Amino acid sequence: MLTKLSNMCIIRKTVDIMEDYGHIGRMTICTSQEIGRLGEIAAVRYLRRHGYKIIGRNLRSKIGELDILASIDATLVFVEVKARSGTWTGEAFEAVGPAKQKKLRNVVNGYLSYGGVGNMAKRFLNVRIDVIGVRITKGGAVVKIDHVQDAFS
Repeated sequence: MLTKLSNMCIIRKTVDIMEDYGHIGRMTICTSQEIGRLGEIAAVRYLRRHGYKIIGRNLRSKIGELDILASIDATLVFVEVKARSGTWTGEAFEAVGPAKQKKLRNVVNGYLSYGGVGNMAKRFLNVRIDVIGVRITKGGAVVKIDHVQDAFS
């Protein structure tokens, strides 16, 4: 099922689609920043449909940024979202290599030791880091969502 999100693009580039024999139409192409933003929107929708409560988005600190903070049952979930418009560089979630994993763990530990999130985290029995990979067409349609729960265990 394709979900069209391109109407949420801030910056759109319309290009002519050419074929050997001439012009065959026009297509809207989202920028890489928009692909990322649309990926986060798709991930939030996906999480909500699967029973997660969204607590926060784009949480920034001196250490780094967390894309989504959510909860389900008695688990506090920190979610990293990776969006791609193609598979030539691999699946989106594969972009979270060892260096990114270490950085995410540091960011999560920083948030857990910080008063606001740390105090809230005490209400949950479990804490985990998930990765959601979203493949989006250049036109803004969501093609695939991969959700890896407890991605670094």
